[in-house]
Amino acid sequence: MKKIRMNWKKNRKVIIASGTAAVLALAVLLSVLVSAELRLHKTVAFYGLPEKYEEMLKPYFSDVKNSRNKRLKVKCVTLDSTQPLKKQLKKIDMVFTNYGAKADEAVATIDPKNRQLFFADSACLKGSSMAAFQKGASTFFSGNGKISMVPILFDGYELLLSKKSLYETQSVVIHSWGDVEAFARKSRNFCVSPVAFAGGDDDSLLGVMSALIESFEGTEAYEELVRQVRNYKGSVNDLVKEVTREGKAMHEALKRLCLWKREGLLNAEIMNLGKDDLMTFLDSQRNAVTILPLSEHRRIDSSIVQDYTTIPIYSNESFFYFPGMRAMNTRAVISPVVCGISFTKDPAMKSQLELLTRTEAQEDLSRRSGVAPLLANCRIPDIQADDVRFWIAATSKPLTPMGQAAFNSDGRKKEFCDAIRTIIKAFN
Repeated sequence: MKKIRMNWKKNRKVIIASGTAAVLALAVLLSVLVSAELRLHKTVAFYGLPEKYEEMLKPYFSDVKNSRNKRLKVKCVTLDSTQPLKKQLKKIDMVFTNYGAKADEAVATIDPKNRQLFFADSACLKGSSMAAFQKGASTFFSGNGKISMVPILFDGYELLLSKKSLYETQSVVIHSWGDVEAFARKSRNFCVSPVAFAGGDDDSLLGVMSALIESFEGTEAYEELVRQVRNYKGSVNDLVKEVTREGKAMHEALKRLCLWKREGLLNAEIMNLGKDDLMTFLDSQRNAVTILPLSEHRRIDSSIVQDYTTIPIYSNESFFYFPGMRAMNTRAVISPVVCGISFTKDPAMKSQLELLTRTEAQEDLSRRSGVAPLLANCRIPDIQADDVRFWIAATSKPLTPMGQAAFNSDGRKKEFCDAIRTIIKAFN
């Protein structure tokens, strides 16, 4: 009996040990299976992009397969554009947004040891123009054949001319700022505001000012201004005083807007106009000159848009969007740039991002968005998109508008723009 009890104790220990080993093996197996399953789950995020852009990009991630032919389970989410991008990156594998300070901050959160593993291969830009390639290759931390932000679409700012106003004022030549202003003055009798833009929208106001600064001061002065605004730690009022004083990059642009307002070329209410208000304004054809990006041009009613043209089209492609006295290869298109940023080493996801730079995807995205593709040679929807692409190729690398390039805080950007608006409105 004693021997039986001893054998039972011994066998019980074996059974317990075996059971424990089995449980541990099962736990390890489950852990491996769960880990494998989790690796199939990916999240693509959109930050600060129009809903239309989100909808056209989502299908490219609906059927992504890894090297084992397993379909990735990709979830698409829209991040809060009123909050910093860098604080919303937890469990995000890829972000689509615009070039600028916020995108740079997001890239800076990647561990330096992993950056080259996460970044895309710069070979995906080989079909672009040299200027577009330089824009992509010069993004934050790019180098050694890798790029941190893959440019996908370009949305250049343009100066639109009303054909009706051109006819009524008998204006034939619009080549210089003197021509533009003379045209606007002649239009005062029948235009509520000969010059119009969405001055109540912060990014639009700074986009217009960016175009004027590039035109009057050049690309180097513009890029130095962006660095100064971006790095300035003092009060916004002190910053505005500093960058707009005589001899500084913003001085001439602000002075020109103030003079337009005093001469009746720019109605003071333009400083309150939002993007939707501008569309209504254009529908009523109450202006001669409009400054806006191509994406907003696309929103103009089809029955109205045919009554507007651009300086390049009006000059048979002889002159740039905004007048200037410098050689064309020193000029630059002011353009928001939609880009993709990888936060994963997953080769399937990175390959899908790079796929967006290939001909078929580029033609599809350009057609659906209405803006210009990255590639130098692919079909585009019309002459406006082709012009953005052409002028990017003909000039130096495109410049990101100041609202996106210089500000990582929407609150600070609004303070800055409100200070500019106050100066313009008060000028008599």
